[in-house]
Amino acid sequence: MENYDTDWSTFSTVNTKEFTKLQSGSYTFRVRAKNLYNSQVVEIFYPFTILPPWYKSSVALFIYVILCIIIIYCVVKYIQYRSGQGARDMETKKELEMMEQEQRFQADAKEKEKEIFTLKNQKLQYELRHKSQDLASSTMNLIRKNEVLLEINNNLEKIGVEITEKTDANYIVKRIRKMQEKIRKNIEHDNNWKKFQENFDLVYENYLKRLSEQFPVLTVSDKKLCAYLKMDLSSKDIAPLLNMSFRSVEMSRYRLRKKINLEREVNLTEFLQNF
Repeated sequence: MENYDTDWSTFSTVNTKEFTKLQSGSYTFRVRAKNLYNSQVVEIFYPFTILPPWYKSSVALFIYVILCIIIIYCVVKYIQYRSGQGARDMETKKELEMMEQEQRFQADAKEKEKEIFTLKNQKLQYELRHKSQDLASSTMNLIRKNEVLLEINNNLEKIGVEITEKTDANYIVKRIRKMQEKIRKNIEHDNNWKKFQENFDLVYENYLKRLSEQFPVLTVSDKKLCAYLKMDLSSKDIAPLLNMSFRSVEMSRYRLRKKINLEREVNLTEFLQNF
């Protein structure tokens, strides 16, 4: 058999020949017959082709190529997907980290703002206490000064009465009365009021300014009386501050009630303290 073996088999009476495990391809089977009587040899041949198995056919190879292309495409797509997923996961992780950092930053900023606010509050409270102390100090100084001046004024009046009884004391009386006039002017035109008003408005949140805006008819003396009542001072304490008698302070309180149109059942001091 050509393309399989090259040796002829020995002559035999068996008229069949078996071949196994033939590969796909083209073959030519040659047969010789010998006449036993005259030794004549006759040869014939038979060409044939063995097709490859279905899984080695061209169609199968084409399918294999298509499948390989599909598999390669899927693998590439899977790798791209995994890479993209990894990139997305990394981006998500970075975003989460950025959000956490932003939250920590905001928390730190709020904490700092809180600390700054606390420090500012402490500073304001310190300044307020300082101004309150100045206000109380200036008020007490004013009370003591006016009490001393009133006492001096009363003593001078007594001296004036005693000297008036003597005929040669006219000149001294005039001098004493001049001193009394200066003392009285000093009490009535006290320069400490301006500083007192500034400190008072700072401590009590522009109390006198708001009072003047709502009740423009109030005089300086009225506003002084309101300020002293806001500080919960009694009429006895207010009298030397305004250079008045106790009864005059009570009359001033009555006139103040009328100016601010206060109802009779409303307490003046409580109204001014809650204003």
